[in-house]
Amino acid sequence: MRTRIAVVATILIGLAVASFAFVPAGEADAAAASPNFVVIITDDQRWDTIGRCTPALDGADLAAGTAACMPNLQADLVASGITFLNGQVTQALCCPTRASILTGQYSTTTGVTSNDGSRFKDASTVATWLQGAGYRTGMFGKYLNGYGIKSLANYIPPGWDSFHALHGTTNQDNIYTNYPWIDWDAGGPAPVVGRFLDANSTSEAACAAGNYYSTDRICNLSLQFLARDKTKPFLLYIGAPAPQSPNTPADRHAGQFSTVTLPKYPDYNAVPSPNPPSYLPASPLSTRVLDRATKYVRGMLASTLAVDDMIGQLHDTLEADGRLANTVWVFMSDNGYAAGEHRLQTRSCAYVICHRVPFIVVCPPTVCSGAKPGAVDSTHHALSIDIAPTIAELAGLTPGLAVEGRSLAPIIKNPSAPWRTEWYLHDTAPSLDGVVAQIGTATYKYVARATGEKELYNLTTDPYELSNLAGNASFTWIQNDLAARLTAHLAG
Repeated sequence: MRTRIAVVATILIGLAVASFAFVPAGEADAAAASPNFVVIITDDQRWDTIGRCTPALDGADLAAGTAACMPNLQADLVASGITFLNGQVTQALCCPTRASILTGQYSTTTGVTSNDGSRFKDASTVATWLQGAGYRTGMFGKYLNGYGIKSLANYIPPGWDSFHALHGTTNQDNIYTNYPWIDWDAGGPAPVVGRFLDANSTSEAACAAGNYYSTDRICNLSLQFLARDKTKPFLLYIGAPAPQSPNTPADRHAGQFSTVTLPKYPDYNAVPSPNPPSYLPASPLSTRVLDRATKYVRGMLASTLAVDDMIGQLHDTLEADGRLANTVWVFMSDNGYAAGEHRLQTRSCAYVICHRVPFIVVCPPTVCSGAKPGAVDSTHHALSIDIAPTIAELAGLTPGLAVEGRSLAPIIKNPSAPWRTEWYLHDTAPSLDGVVAQIGTATYKYVARATGEKELYNLTTDPYELSNLAGNASFTWIQNDLAARLTAHLAG
C-alpha cells in the first residue's frame, strides 16, 4: 500500500474499533458473496484529463505514472480495470446524465432533459434495487441539479441509508468552499440542512475530519460510511462537484497544472464543412477566448486532484480491511467539455468532445471471471445508461424498471461478446436528436436539429466530425436509414 497522508486512522478510530466485532459466519459469507460497488461521478470532466498531464495533456497515454493528471486513478483503477475510450453519455448535460446513471434509461424516458432534478421519478433506481436486496447504500455529494430548491426542504430520496448532499445550490454558491448541505442517516435524527464554509482554518489534509473543502468532506463522510458496517455489501455513490465551474482547487493543489499545454485536435477552432450548423460561430475564436478556455481546463485539472486523493483513500481503506477484492468500481463524468473544439466553450453539444467522458470500470476476478486488468477498450461504446444494468447484473438482481442500457459485464469478461450496434442521443441546447449506428464496418452519427439542419458523420474515418455528409448524394441511403431509425426511436 502506498504511503499517503495518515488521516483515516485518526478520524475513524472509534468506528473502526467497533467494526471489528465478531461477525457470524453466515453474515460474513453473504457479504463475501455479493460484490460491493463504488460509483464516482465527476462533473464536466473532459475525456482527456486522466492520462498524461505534463508537460502536455495527452489523455490517450494511460501509462503516464506520476505524470498522470490523476495518478491514483491510474494506479488504482486504470491499472486494475478496463478503460473504455469510447465511453459516452447520451445527453451531454449534468442532471440528465445523473438520472440516466441511476436508472439505466435515456433522458427522454426519465423526463429529465434539463438541469431540473425536480422532474426525476425516484421510486425505482439502482439504490432502491440494491437496498431491497439487503445492501447498505450511501450517497455523498452532488445528487441532481436543483435538489433542495424545488423539492421539499428535507426530502430524502428513497433507496439511501445514508444521504449527504449538496442542497439547494444556486449560482451564488461556491460548491467547493461555501455550500448548502443536507445530512441524514437512517436511524439518526431528522435531516439537517446547513451551510459549510471552507475558511482554511482546519487541516488541508486530504479527507480529514473538519476539512470543509467539499471534495474532502465528501471523502471523509464516505470513509465513515465504509467503516460503519463491514458485514453487509454496499453501494457507495459519490457525486463529486469537481471539476465544474468555478473549479476551485483545494489549497494544497493551488497553481498546479498552470502551465500544462492543451492538445489542439483537428476540430480545434474549426467547424464542419460543408453546411456547418448555424449555432456554431461563423468566425474562428479569438486568441483571448481560446486562452480563457485553456485556463479553464487547467483549473479543471487542479480541482480533480482532490478527487484523485479521495480515490486513493477509499482504495487503501478497502484494501486494508479486505474488501477490495470484492469491490466493483465505476468512474466516469456526467458530460465532457469543449474548450475551443468546434469553436465552442460548453458542456452541451452534439459532438464527441461533449459526449465523450472518462469511463473506467473495475470488476475484479472474483466478480468478473475473464476480466483483463489494465485493459483498454477502443471498440465498444459504453454509455451512461449502462451503469445501472451493469450493477444490477453483477449484484444478481433484476432492475425494477425497464432499462434501455445494457450490462457491461459480458464485454468486460469477453471483449468478443455481442454488443450494441446503435444508440440514441438527445440535447435541448440547441435542440437536437440523433442516432449513432454501425453500418457495415463503419460507425455513423446522424443528427437532426429543431432548425431543420442535418448532420451526418462517418466516425470511423472522421472521428473529429469535420466532414458533414448530410445531403451528399453518395450517402443518401445511409442518411435515410439513420433518419428512419431515429424516427422509430422517437416514436417508440
